[in-house]
Amino acid sequence: MSENETFPAPNGAVLTVAQIIKAVMSSAAEAEIAALYINAREAIPMRHLLEEMGHKQPPTPLQTDNSTALGVVTSTIQPKRTKAMDMRFHWLRCRENQEQFRTYWREGPTNRADYPTKHHPSVHHTEVRPLYLNPIKLKVLRQRIANRIATAARVC
Repeated sequence: MSENETFPAPNGAVLTVAQIIKAVMSSAAEAEIAALYINAREAIPMRHLLEEMGHKQPPTPLQTDNSTALGVVTSTIQPKRTKAMDMRFHWLRCRENQEQFRTYWREGPTNRADYPTKHHPSVHHTEVRPLYLNPIKLKVLRQRIANRIATAARVC
C-alpha cells in the first residue's frame, strides 16, 4: 500500500462482528469507539496466530464512518468527557501506536462494514447484494440450496 492511499483497496472482510454493545453509549462517537474496540479485540488472536506461524503482519486496517471516533483513536482529538470511553480509546490508541492497527475513515455510503450491522428493508438487501456477493457465486449457491431441498424432500 502506498503512503498516498488513504484506505486499503476494496477487499472482502476477514471478520465482521455484529453484536449488541452491553453498555449504554452517550454519543455516536462513543458507540463507534466501542465497536472499533470490540472488532480490534477479536482480531488480536488472529494476528498472534499468523505471526506465530511466521507471517509478519502489517497494521490491520480498522474502518470507521465516524470522524470524531477516528480523531480520538489517532490522538488528533482530545475528548473532554472521557470517563466512559477511557479504557477503550486508550487501548485502541496504544495498539495504534504499536502499529498493530491502522484506523481510517470512510464515509457511510461507501463503508461496507456498516451494512451487516444495520437493519434494512428487503429492497435494500436486493440492491446491495451484488456488492457483497458475486452474481455467479450467488447463482451457484442458489442451485446448491435447491438441490439440498430436493434431496431432503425425497428422503422424507
